[in-house]
Amino acid sequence: MQIIHNNHLIETPEWATTNRSFRYGDGLFETILWHHGKAPFLSLHWSRLSQSAAYLGMDLPTYFTEAYLAEQLLILINQNQIEGPARIRITLYRDSEGTYKTLSNKTGFTIDCQLIDVKQLEFVESGVLVGLYKENLKSTGPLANIKTTSALLYCLAIQYAKEQGWDDALMLNAKGNIIEATSSNLFLVKGSALHTPPLKEGPLDGATRKLVFELAMEKGYNISAGPVEGKMLLDADEIILTNAIQGIRWVGQYGTKTYGNQIARKLHSAWLERVRG
Repeated sequence: MQIIHNNHLIETPEWATTNRSFRYGDGLFETILWHHGKAPFLSLHWSRLSQSAAYLGMDLPTYFTEAYLAEQLLILINQNQIEGPARIRITLYRDSEGTYKTLSNKTGFTIDCQLIDVKQLEFVESGVLVGLYKENLKSTGPLANIKTTSALLYCLAIQYAKEQGWDDALMLNAKGNIIEATSSNLFLVKGSALHTPPLKEGPLDGATRKLVFELAMEKGYNISAGPVEGKMLLDADEIILTNAIQGIRWVGQYGTKTYGNQIARKLHSAWLERVRG
């Protein structure tokens, strides 16, 4: 059987007809930092990956454990002769025939890696310019917390940010509250207190988000979770963005409001210590 792909008739590749992640977004993925011969936060990522798969009813292979994953990451890095820091992506997909109605919950997976510049791990002195993406709102509920391969909303939001000349866009949930950026969780800083949207508001359940709770408490900062309304952005001293690869970034400007980075800098330093082990 042949298909038309980019104006050419080709023999049907497997991904075109059977990969449910490609056809229906029936999958999830995890982005992991590799540095100094290890994935420093693998346990956090493994916990989210396995719990997300369980929620989606995807049956992982019996051999697919955290220890197995650690071994495979090392093999992949060595095979690709990567000597610096790297971004690793693990994609799980329901490996079954069928349309929306799947015939089984067997799970397939791919793991790929990409070398990144070590400068991406450093604290960026220039803050991120952000604005609000209001055109499409994110629903709440447990599915909103999972990093599925259905990421069209984030693609549209970052494209909008690019058109506006921003570095990133802040996302809204169906209630109109701010929940995250396109690739980061969100923390507001007021004095020595941090505040972040709770999972029930719809942000991704980020691994680095969990780590920041731990680091903040170690530093003696108060931390809370609750809805974030637009006016709270204007009252904040700092806005912190967190993700698995860059760790801690800080927002320099939103509209005409500018922000500092004192706590962001300290948290990034603590994060980088963990990365380096």
